[in-house]
Amino acid sequence: MSELFRAVRNEEEQQERRWDGQRKGRAQKGRFYLNPEDAEACDYTEKCYIGEMRDRMNSICSAEHVKKATTTIIWDYLVEKGLVTEKEADGIFVKTATAQGVRMGIEVEEKVSERGYTYQLLIYPETVQRMVVEYFTGPGNVGNREDDADKAQKNVGTRWSDEEDERLAAEYRSGMKMSEIAKAHGRTNGAVRSRLQKYGLVR
Repeated sequence: MSELFRAVRNEEEQQERRWDGQRKGRAQKGRFYLNPEDAEACDYTEKCYIGEMRDRMNSICSAEHVKKATTTIIWDYLVEKGLVTEKEADGIFVKTATAQGVRMGIEVEEKVSERGYTYQLLIYPETVQRMVVEYFTGPGNVGNREDDADKAQKNVGTRWSDEEDERLAAEYRSGMKMSEIAKAHGRTNGAVRSRLQKYGLVR
């Protein structure tokens, strides 16, 4: 495993040098948020996918110098509210609704890919769509609400050390839940999952 860690580390260092060159001269963008008038103009549907929520918010956003909304920030908010979670089955993480999410009207839709693989998508009702838009409305609201999340995810965006990688692998093998590992490392669930995938520990 240590050889794999070194190979990944070398690759990351090269990528960081490329990114440093690209970042020079770019203006720093703030967190995504909607202006109140954007929220008022939002069209809701009876049901939609998370990607549709993301696209809808980006299309109505009039705030300047902010990042684009992503499915990750919407997903993290829904996880925080206890409406959705990720479950592991044979090394594969599947997104699903919690009991509370089901009560709120979140549904699971089964799909079949062109290659014949079965997968699931979550469908969100209008009540949840409104919750998401309300959460991201106003720079003050998003900033205040995300301050606590920032403290819990203090290492977001920072480089993974060799020691942290070793600890991550050990924690995963010990059976720790993804959310517990993320909290222990001060990172998002998505970052932890991506790291595990990079080392071939999950698919």
